[in-house]
Amino acid sequence: MVVCRTRGGRVLDCTARVVRISHIGFMKFIHLFLVGYAVLLVGIVMALWQAHVLTRVSPMWIAIGVIVAVGAGIMMAVSSGKPAITKEG
Repeated sequence: MVVCRTRGGRVLDCTARVVRISHIGFMKFIHLFLVGYAVLLVGIVMALWQAHVLTRVSPMWIAIGVIVAVGAGIMMAVSSGKPAITKEG
C-alpha cells in the first residue's frame, strides 16, 4: 500500500507500507474448533454405540456418516473465522 502526504493539493512525499495478513491466530482457532468438533463426534459415536444403534447400521453407512460429519466440521471451521489484516509501518 502506498501512502502519500499532501499539503495544499501538492504531494510532499510517498512511502510504501507492507500490509500482511496474520494467519497464526486464525490457524490456532481452526485447530481448536476441529479438536472440539472431533470430541463432539466421538461423544456422539460412543452414545450410539452404548444404545446399540450402531449394531443395526451397515459399516458402510457409518463410514459415510463420519466422512460427511468431518467435512461439515472443516467447512464450518474455515467459514467461521476471518484472518485479521494488520498494518506494519
